[in-house]
Amino acid sequence: NSAMQIRATRDDKLKVEYQPAAQQLTRWIDSSEDNPAALAHYKAQRAAWHAWADALCDLPGQPGWPWPEGGVPWPEQPPKPTRYTAP
Repeated sequence: NSAMQIRATRDDKLKVEYQPAAQQLTRWIDSSEDNPAALAHYKAQRAAWHAWADALCDLPGQPGWPWPEGGVPWPEQPPKPTRYTAP
């Protein structure tokens, strides 16, 4: 795995997975400013997506670089954003 391949895959993940999820959560956050429970639910999800994007951006600066073929330690992707449902 070349650094270029890893960066291309990472950029793809950021564009295809991260951007839509972060945008969706931001819309939900904007529309639930008067609902603290929903706001907390969405902000926690968005924080997880931000942390995932940060971890992706840290590749390939991780220990052990260059990794053996197919051994890229991709960070685990958060679950898709979910709507808040009142308990």
